[in-house]
Amino acid sequence: ESLSIQEIMIGSPCRESREALADPAVKRFMFVKNPYARFLSGYLDKVEGKRNPLPKFLPTGFHKGLGFSLFANSYLNMQRNKDKINSHFLPISSMCNIPQGMKYDYIFNVEEMHKWYEAFIGYLEIEQEAQHGWNINTRYFQGHRNCFYAPPGKTCEELFVKRNESQNNEINNSRKMGGGIQDQERSASMPKSFHATGSASKLDNYYDERSISLVTDFAKNDLKCFGYPEWSGISGSEYSKKLKTLRDNNE
Repeated sequence: ESLSIQEIMIGSPCRESREALADPAVKRFMFVKNPYARFLSGYLDKVEGKRNPLPKFLPTGFHKGLGFSLFANSYLNMQRNKDKINSHFLPISSMCNIPQGMKYDYIFNVEEMHKWYEAFIGYLEIEQEAQHGWNINTRYFQGHRNCFYAPPGKTCEELFVKRNESQNNEINNSRKMGGGIQDQERSASMPKSFHATGSASKLDNYYDERSISLVTDFAKNDLKCFGYPEWSGISGSEYSKKLKTLRDNNE
């Protein structure tokens, strides 16, 4: 049974967390991703990319060799039957206490990080932490630059010279709703995590008309809540371009 937002606040084990949850002055941020790319990314990371996928990621009766379309169909059936769905695939609109009434002040689309990143780190006052020490390589993280991230066409130095000259930038200058798809140049400026799959560039390799319809149904609330159009009648690359055009026209 779902808890109310009040019960969530009371049940928080940390006093600071309870106070933050109850304080309307504390801003809440959510980061969302193209639902089609997100669902495929989970499949690539947790199923196809594993020699022996963990049972918790597999629908009942499904095995790795059955393919992506049957995987999507199985998860849609689980959703319709109200079975428990692993959080890697569960629509974001079903998590983060949204069903219990949690409100978020800003919802950022990760594919448009280049539009909101500067205002975001400025608001949180984490410029120093974001500026240095990220050019490291571990099993879980592969950094390409000294800073955590720099928008396309900028070096780390150029980004933070601008930041230091604009300390009074307010996050309200950033759009509340992100969107769009990063091109290859933008993607290249991102650090790479252990779980990165490049799913946004692989839509055409896995989706067919049936799987598009299945994931559209499965993720319909995310599509509506986060401003993504349904994918229908066009290729994955054309859908990505459509997203970018829609976001650019809304600026």
